[in-house]
Amino acid sequence: MLSKTYPVLVIPAYNPDQRLIELLQEHKQLGWEQECIIVNDGSNKKSMPIFTELERASYIVLHHPQNMGKGAALKTAMKYYLKVFSILSPGMITADADGQHGIKDIVTLSKQFQQEPEKLHLGVRQITQGDVPLRSKIGNALTKFLFNLITNSRIRDTQTGLRCIPLGLVRHLVERSTNRYEFELEMLFIARKHHFQIKQTPIETIYIDNNKGSHFNPLLDSLRICFIFFRFLGWRFPRNVLKSNPKQEAPKA
Repeated sequence: MLSKTYPVLVIPAYNPDQRLIELLQEHKQLGWEQECIIVNDGSNKKSMPIFTELERASYIVLHHPQNMGKGAALKTAMKYYLKVFSILSPGMITADADGQHGIKDIVTLSKQFQQEPEKLHLGVRQITQGDVPLRSKIGNALTKFLFNLITNSRIRDTQTGLRCIPLGLVRHLVERSTNRYEFELEMLFIARKHHFQIKQTPIETIYIDNNKGSHFNPLLDSLRICFIFFRFLGWRFPRNVLKSNPKQEAPKA
């Protein structure tokens, strides 16, 4: 039985490896009454035994017939969540399938969400660390600068995949048209536009094999992200939000 205070764990997966199994086994060992939704985003045949194993272990696995993108996978999970769990759970927590998010941080954000379920919680990585790939450093620095400039914000990590999303924000996001990595940036714009408070929490920065498991397309996905900035450029956002009406919180030291 799902506790009414737990966010539902959502993991979009495209061609995952054994790390997804290991993450969920570690999660199960905690003994938490936390439901989990895995979305197979059109993975290849080599990955199908992983999803079969998860289904046999009674995990909820949703399937896309072809690869549709991380945003589409998250929205598929959101639709299922709204249909099945919205009465039972105040929101959902998203994590990546490639081992970038440790179970300790997933638990930390889930517990914080229990205390403040009306906020959007972000797990903030230390992008300036030496083991972070250069393209990730540059990409996050640029998107962070532009997002904060446009929205009068102080977000430290605009590309983090570890997020607790409140029910109200899920309802705003589920019908958005973006389908790939730009969806996570659009989520932040929508949260700011609708005055959702944003809580930022430092998490462990994990990059395995120089982030070889990432499916981010440097050219196409960067262009899609640029389009998001142009789309929201003319929107009005509250000024000095931290000083006058603290709708977001900077990470604790």
